[in-house]
Amino acid sequence: MSLIRPLDLDTLRDRFQNAEPFPHIVIDEFLDPAFALEVANAFPTFEQAQEQGFAFDFVRERKKIQVSDSALFPAPIARLNEALQSPEFLANLTYITGIPNLEADATLSGGGVHVTACIAGSTSSST
Repeated sequence: MSLIRPLDLDTLRDRFQNAEPFPHIVIDEFLDPAFALEVANAFPTFEQAQEQGFAFDFVRERKKIQVSDSALFPAPIARLNEALQSPEFLANLTYITGIPNLEADATLSGGGVHVTACIAGSTSSST
């Protein structure tokens, strides 16, 4: 299974270059739907993330955990991380955006899995 759905690079490049009010693109159904579900189901709970990551204590970031050690990612999230850092994907982004020499951040400085506890006790997650 291909994790990232095939991209129409020429169409995306045109949309990026002509987007208003600034260059950007939105890629609906970016991931294969079955894989997207695997990734969503693999997100750690707030409690699991607390055991693995860095807990923020800034006023507006309390109850936020960042896991940036990719060795701790569940398998589906690790595969997504690898796909987004792959030379092929970076080459596609370079073509779409026209930005040369794009590099992946292997250390995930400021990136990775972020899990935030909600006031009601449930969690919301983002990457």
